[in-house]
Amino acid sequence: MKKNYMVLLLAIVTGCFFQMQAQQCYTPAYPTGNMILDPGFDSTSIATGGFGGWGGGRGISKSATSTFCGGTSAYVLGGCGGSIDRAISLKPLTKYRIRAMVNATVEAGKNFQIQVEGIDGSASKFIYIGNTVGWKQIDTTFISGATTGPTQGIYINSCGAAPAATDTAFIDNYEMYAVPNVYTSPSSLTFLGTGSKKVAVRAANLSQGITITASNGFTVSPATMLSTVSGATTDSLTVTFAGGTSASGFVYFISGTVKDSMQVTGTLSPSILTSVSNLIFDDLNTTGSIVVNGGNLVSDITLSAPTGITVNPTTIPFASASNITVNVTYDGTTSNVAGNIVLTSGTTTKSVAVVATKNSDCFTPLYSNLTNLIPSPQLNTLTGFGGWGFKAIVSGEAYCGMNCVKFTGLTNTWPNGAAMDVDNITWVANHTYRFRAMVKAVDGSFGFLANGSSPNFVVSVPMSGNNWVKVDSTFTVGASPASGFFTFNNVDGASTGKIAYIDNYELYDITSLTSVNQVSKNEFNVYVSDKKIVAKFDLESASNVTLSVYNVSGMLLDSSKANCVAGTNVKTLNSVLPSGVYIVKMEVNGRLMINKIIL
Repeated sequence: MKKNYMVLLLAIVTGCFFQMQAQQCYTPAYPTGNMILDPGFDSTSIATGGFGGWGGGRGISKSATSTFCGGTSAYVLGGCGGSIDRAISLKPLTKYRIRAMVNATVEAGKNFQIQVEGIDGSASKFIYIGNTVGWKQIDTTFISGATTGPTQGIYINSCGAAPAATDTAFIDNYEMYAVPNVYTSPSSLTFLGTGSKKVAVRAANLSQGITITASNGFTVSPATMLSTVSGATTDSLTVTFAGGTSASGFVYFISGTVKDSMQVTGTLSPSILTSVSNLIFDDLNTTGSIVVNGGNLVSDITLSAPTGITVNPTTIPFASASNITVNVTYDGTTSNVAGNIVLTSGTTTKSVAVVATKNSDCFTPLYSNLTNLIPSPQLNTLTGFGGWGFKAIVSGEAYCGMNCVKFTGLTNTWPNGAAMDVDNITWVANHTYRFRAMVKAVDGSFGFLANGSSPNFVVSVPMSGNNWVKVDSTFTVGASPASGFFTFNNVDGASTGKIAYIDNYELYDITSLTSVNQVSKNEFNVYVSDKKIVAKFDLESASNVTLSVYNVSGMLLDSSKANCVAGTNVKTLNSVLPSGVYIVKMEVNGRLMINKIIL
């Protein structure tokens, strides 16, 4: 083939010799195992190179300007006019590597793609290729799932964010390998006392046999294996913990330059091991479990728990303390549980930290008589939300309750940023909406956007480090809104952050409140005294009053609550603010009153 052998071209031109070595522009990533039979597309056609596919928008190019190495490359055209396909066979839980040189001319916002189908059920791995401005190397890895799909293949086409039919992508030096490695099942071993255990060993794309050794305190048999072991019963390795003293180390697998290991631990002293070191609950997530293992025990394990938490069973016989599941339940009513589930056997103890909170202790909806447009205010699930990018439900990091959403964007653009959308909102013309959320913007600013609100409404949330801040803002939809969405993301509002958390999320149409509750300046006045905002208002009866100050962008700057008497009240907001225009809102018994002031 053109790239596996030296091509020597001798030409006599005015007494000079010229040499070209194709291997200078292509060296295989690994000596063997390329799943692409014709990486340089040297064959006379796509089909004869071991590829399948479809369409006329693909082929072999022999143009020097479209070839990275040697005399040929492959191409696909935009407009989803063709695909270069290769049927492959994927192993479960295996690391694969894809490498290629690509040269794509494509309009902004569009891309070509390499798709690997069937990596985890019907799921696919996508590698997107935008405008490369010349030749660019793709080099990426992925790990297949526990169950690969019924259809497996690797495809090159333009059928994702399809570019124009006049756009072209060239590909050369095309490779896909199972990364040379040794896999074991299980991936680690724990011994509670002396004994032996079997481990299934599977090799991937090795070119030499495997030598196996172990840390002190452990032995292995056999000490060598073939490079083709497949994880079958006949390919099992016996690992023995000899005892004497507790030990922790590794079983090492070496095949040429490939080195891998499996952690092994042996314990002789009495021990209680638990599957988790902490549990977190709230009144919406009230159950959990602990898997308990005991080693070298001489008395039963008893379990105790703090008030509000129950465990079942409360006693585990020491002779059968192996993989015992203990069910843990929070009663959902006890506030602010913080303690330990303690497991005791003689002098041996093990603690599992447990925290439980009621959402009502730290989250009270703004309105009981209005519909919250956010599908899951406590953010226990992403079901009902749209969006894209890197975000997930996380436990133990919430402002309130058990869960919240964490953003872990890589960039501040699609698709490697993060956005959590509430889709298909039908904004109502001239209606006023209010949203509130707790946000922790760790490393930069984030944004809220009401898309389609005529004009789009945007609030930027500045970086708050490790502090939770309340975002509370209102906006009024214009006269000609469109059906749109409400989103929290790291793109809009000139966002700069990538890591953030959000909790206690609310969005309401409050027009039914604001439309009847605007009051005259004679009843609700605001003025400046000593560079502070003072509110003066009359109440028909004693009431709870909330006063809030916002800037013109809708960012909450100050808020205070007070029990006020019937008649005239005067309240001073403590924040000293710079000169500017501010919005002061007063909420009384579900009614909202608004005034504007200039400092």
